[in-house]
Amino acid sequence: MTVKTDEKRRVVLPSAKPGDVFNVELSGGKILLTKLVPVQSKLVRARKVKGIVMGSADVEIDPAEIVDSIRADREAR
Repeated sequence: MTVKTDEKRRVVLPSAKPGDVFNVELSGGKILLTKLVPVQSKLVRARKVKGIVMGSADVEIDPAEIVDSIRADREAR
């Protein structure tokens, strides 16, 4: 497939949809675009049971996953 840039250096990708996000790698005159797919995480609502804050019964909360998620969110900003 061949595409051409316009005056504003934009390229139209026929298979791309509005809002798609791509990783761009430049390597010796080559440009590699990799479509990034967002990771869907489970939403857990906290609730109090006998004075203890808990998540949903069907979702296990792993403290390491919470730390990793917060770290990834901070690095993305």
